[in-house]
Amino acid sequence: MLRRGLMISKDIFRKRILSKNVEVMNIQRYLATAKTSPRKTPTSPPPSSLTGGYTPPPSIIVPEKQFPNPSLKGTDLMQLIHSEQISRFPIEHAKLLKKTGKDRIIPGDVLLVESYTNRTNLSSVSTFAGICIAIRRRGIETSFTLRNVILKVGVEQRFAAFSPMIKSIKILARGEGYRRAKLYYLRDQPGKAFKIASMIKKLKAAQQKTNN
Repeated sequence: MLRRGLMISKDIFRKRILSKNVEVMNIQRYLATAKTSPRKTPTSPPPSSLTGGYTPPPSIIVPEKQFPNPSLKGTDLMQLIHSEQISRFPIEHAKLLKKTGKDRIIPGDVLLVESYTNRTNLSSVSTFAGICIAIRRRGIETSFTLRNVILKVGVEQRFAAFSPMIKSIKILARGEGYRRAKLYYLRDQPGKAFKIASMIKKLKAAQQKTNN
């Protein structure tokens, strides 16, 4: 029994040595072929003449640049957007809505507002004239309220000053003798609104003379 065990252990030992020798020989052969074999150069794609001159379209379509990149760093994003929106309007339009300045609108002024009824058809314009009884100055969100008497009925309309639907704002007359910031008490004094119709007639007559 002891002899058989020794014989088996010797056979196992020989097999392990042979397997290691085979592995070493395989490694040596691999290194020898790697040194002698030349490197394969990457194959270039076929020319466009072989593919019929077809060029694939770009995978990503980059839209055209519409707005400039913000040049100011560390500023409020919404404030920058509001300033860009206001800069698109004419300078005269922005002067009327400033908090300070001699050209600004104040409560009591008689205004004529021309607004578009449809943005797809810019020829359709509606007009409304009235006394400014209130104005709210909040940058791009500035708004004002006009009051007029039409067919003996008091009519008020509120306008967003920087709305794209506004075509123009004209001052027909400056308000005098008003001390309050809100002139809501004019609702009880409709007689002052009848003068607006005569102002509009004079403005239209002056425009006709200049056109002729």
